Amino acid sequence: MGINDYSVSSFLVLGLSTALYFHFHGRRDKGEKKDVHRKNNNVQRYQIVGDRLSTLPQHIQRHLHKALLLNQVGGSRSNLEDIREKSFRFIKSVHIEQEGSYLQNNGRWVSFHGNQEITTNPASPGFIFDEDVKLLGDSPFFNRLEIHVRDTFIDGKSDVSVDFMKIFPIVSHADISTMNEGHLEQWMANIPLYPTSFIYQSDGLLVWSDQESLSFIQNGKITDKLPSSYPEYPKVVARITEPNSADTAEVEYTFDDNGLIVAASGVLHPEKRNYPTEQGEESVRIWERRFLDYQVHDGLLVPTKIEFGWWDKKMQIFHVNVRLSITKIVYIFEE
Repeated sequence: MGINDYSVSSFLVLGLSTALYFHFHGRRDKGEKKDVHRKNNNVQRYQIVGDRLSTLPQHIQRHLHKALLLNQVGGSRSNLEDIREKSFRFIKSVHIEQEGSYLQNNGRWVSFHGNQEITTNPASPGFIFDEDVKLLGDSPFFNRLEIHVRDTFIDGKSDVSVDFMKIFPIVSHADISTMNEGHLEQWMANIPLYPTSFIYQSDGLLVWSDQESLSFIQNGKITDKLPSSYPEYPKVVARITEPNSADTAEVEYTFDDNGLIVAASGVLHPEKRNYPTEQGEESVRIWERRFLDYQVHDGLLVPTKIEFGWWDKKMQIFHVNVRLSITKIVYIFEE
């Protein structure tokens, strides 16, 4: 049972989008710098972004031109300068507030609301995610009965706890290797929410594959293409290595006709889940995260709705387990 099937608690968490801890109390730009310095910094950021963009896969370059509003035209000069200045800063961390619902095993949808704190540099990926789930739905009588989930990923280690009413502990898991890899995968899948992570100089921690799709072994047979909600759209595969634990994760990104990432997918292998497979079966699970309703926030074009789910064993039907909407997003940029 679970969004990524690593534990009972991760079912409440791992597909609901991402989150994390970061040292994000750096000062914001108070406007105290001289205009000349700000313009010079803007030129430097443009050169940095341009140089790094040219080394990325073509589809990622196209997505970033959209997401960073590098092709922005029209509007007043001051608005454009403001957008460009923010676009050329690297995101240091992000605060996200969200609400939505997830599907239980009994077929009933329950609502949740939560917030995330995310560090966005591939050299130190991490998050803290706090979520409250309505235990018995949204009826007036039971509305205050909630399960609280705290899901953290710091320095390559996961820690998940589930409490009733934030008082009575139910489940707690920490530093389990399969969860650590799952959380790294989750952080990577959600990069469309903090797109400058694609451009960081990460010393080989985030690399791009020559593959057009992830491959996997199912019942002894190699399949070189994942199922997809968008089979006709182009795809790119990336791999990340967590520097503290050396854990790795691979994610396949899908791009629509406008060049934006509309989905991220991955493979959950039998050895990385906590339920038995059928006898003699080498069964994998394929997850997919869909990104919808892109909007501009703080000079960045990012998705504001996400759907998460699993493909069935025959790789023919996609089942949505989580639907969420981002209600607030705040970026902290590097100076």
